[in-house]
Amino acid sequence: MLTDEELLQVLVKMNPWWQTNHVPKHLKKDKKRKIFGELQLFIDEDRITSLIGLRRVGKTTLLYQLIDYLLGNESKENVLYASLDDVTLIDVEKPVKRIFEVYKNKVKKDEGPTYLFLDEIEFDETWELELKNIWDRENVKIFISGSSSLKIKRSKESLVGRIHTVQLPPLSFYDFMSFSGVELDLDDHRKAFQKSLLRGAEEAYDAVENCTYELNLLKEEAQSNLNRYLIRGGFPETFSVDKIDVWQRFLKEDVVDRVLFRDIPEIYDVRDRKLLVSLIQFVAAETSSLFSYNSLSQDLGARNETISNYMTYLENSFLVHIHQNYTSSYQKRIRSRKKIYMADTGLRNALLNKGDEVLSDAGEMGVGMENLIAIALESVADRYDADLFYWRDKYEVDFILDKEKPVPIEVKYKEEIRTSDLRGLKKFKEEHGEGGIVITKDRMDYQNDKAFIPVWAFLTLV
Repeated sequence: MLTDEELLQVLVKMNPWWQTNHVPKHLKKDKKRKIFGELQLFIDEDRITSLIGLRRVGKTTLLYQLIDYLLGNESKENVLYASLDDVTLIDVEKPVKRIFEVYKNKVKKDEGPTYLFLDEIEFDETWELELKNIWDRENVKIFISGSSSLKIKRSKESLVGRIHTVQLPPLSFYDFMSFSGVELDLDDHRKAFQKSLLRGAEEAYDAVENCTYELNLLKEEAQSNLNRYLIRGGFPETFSVDKIDVWQRFLKEDVVDRVLFRDIPEIYDVRDRKLLVSLIQFVAAETSSLFSYNSLSQDLGARNETISNYMTYLENSFLVHIHQNYTSSYQKRIRSRKKIYMADTGLRNALLNKGDEVLSDAGEMGVGMENLIAIALESVADRYDADLFYWRDKYEVDFILDKEKPVPIEVKYKEEIRTSDLRGLKKFKEEHGEGGIVITKDRMDYQNDKAFIPVWAFLTLV
């Protein structure tokens, strides 16, 4: 058991700004994601902020960047950071409570607010109660994150009214280009386009037309970066690993394996870990396909209920996205087949052991681009509290983005788009009266209530 003095020395090492008044460059990194601006706004909100998302998407870096921002206006002793997975804290009982007590008694100098950043929060088994007590009694703003994001998501029940969550997905294509060194200045256009998506094809196309000049200036760089984004995915560390085989081994071992074999079993009663592996391999191989729990149950020799539960675990851990059929009947929606996507195309390629050869495979490119659109639309739906479905009634539409109205979106990554390729959109309009958006390889125009938008432009704006 650490004494207070020993614990203080641990905290001094974790908080180098107490001595230097700045966050070391290797901790805060050079590039900031667009979501950083949103997190800045939460600093003044009267709630705990939790970051949830896949492993290795940059949660810790964002915490350090927020600390660096605060040091511009706040006393350095008012900012406390602790990583609860540090080996020196393993034997500390109720570490959140002890850390705050030692900090308050030996570091805190004035009556101003304390900014408390707790990383890997799940390593304290009683963290929810400890945070509740600190929040209720102290002048404090709290940010938390953790690799076992499922625990943080579940904590909303015990911290209701005190906590809100911010989902941190892998890098968007816009952030990916920025991290690649592309100069970008489309923030206002992006906000306008994302809001227009919720209102339908015509307004979405108008928003694209309003920034056609700026998009065309980026076209060549966007198209060249898109292939790399498709193959490698959106984890920030990809920029520090050149060899694709090394990168894919990292994704499998440090993301997939740790979620399957540590994070999920810590939360749920998982008795068949091999089944979890089989299911994630199935999602990777069958991305963008329809499936039913009954057929999977028969193929994998497991109970229907078990298959359903395990797929939910994968979805709750942010590894996969599962879309239901768009229908007004809830019972029909539940019974109908589901559509599946990986949460990152880099993860998909790693699981399938596929690299640059994907770029010369028309079928794989089509699936990959549809998966990228699914990932982007998931972020839009989360940001604007919308729902995301697919639709099938004899013919199919890839996505239905539903907020103000159902907006059908079809992905056709091909040189020539035929009338037969758009039968799903035509049928949807007949039944629901809404024109559609077609994500294309390079076509951009508006015809017959349909907005044709190139994939590189669409992903740049979402």
